[in-house]
This record gives sequence, structure tokens and C-alpha cells, in this order.
Amino acid sequence: MTKLAHIGRVKKALQILHKATKPDIGLNQIDVLLALYVRGDQGMSKTDVSKITGTSVASAAKIADGFTSRGSNIVAQAGYGLADVFMDLDNTRTVPIRINAKGRKVVEKFLAALEE
Repeated sequence: MTKLAHIGRVKKALQILHKATKPDIGLNQIDVLLALYVRGDQGMSKTDVSKITGTSVASAAKIADGFTSRGSNIVAQAGYGLADVFMDLDNTRTVPIRINAKGRKVVEKFLAALEE
């Protein structure tokens, strides 16, 4: 496969993410979305998101909240609806985030576009 074909696949895959996120997704957000996909129902804490992105917990919270339907209160941003927050009854001090069915579908389309 040529380099141009690879670029075309990546561009098509990114267009899938842009359509789902009203084209303002960046590399940190892609990292988090893919990590949420891998984690599945286990979800991730905002501290986990911070470690993946190499950002502060506050910045990671903004990224994570952006994937939920409610969005981020920090920047008054509407959410993408690709993940949900849930209460961990074993540890009520954290509020993990996990990918939902819509988010899984978007990531699966993204990955399929990379493989075409």
C-alpha cells in the first residue's frame, strides 16, 4: 500500500471522529477515547485519564467530561455523548467514566476505516 493510501485511510478515520465530536477532537482526546474503548465496562478514573494524556487531573477531567452527554462545566462545553459517568459503590470518592454504546460504535467505525 502506498503512503498516499495510508494517509487517505487515516483521513477517513479522523473524519468519523470529527463527525461524532463536531470536529474539535485532538490527539489527547483520541488517546482517551481509545483507552476508554479498551477498558470497556471497567471504565477509568480521571486520574487514569491524566496519566494517559500527561496532563493535570483538572485538564484530564475536562477531557473526560467532554465525552459525556453533560459535557464540561469547567468550559461550558456540551458533551459528545460517547461515554457515561458512573458511581463506584466500592469507592465513592471517584467518579469513573466509561465508554457507552454510541462511543463503542464510533471507535469501531474509526478502527475499521484504518483497516480498509
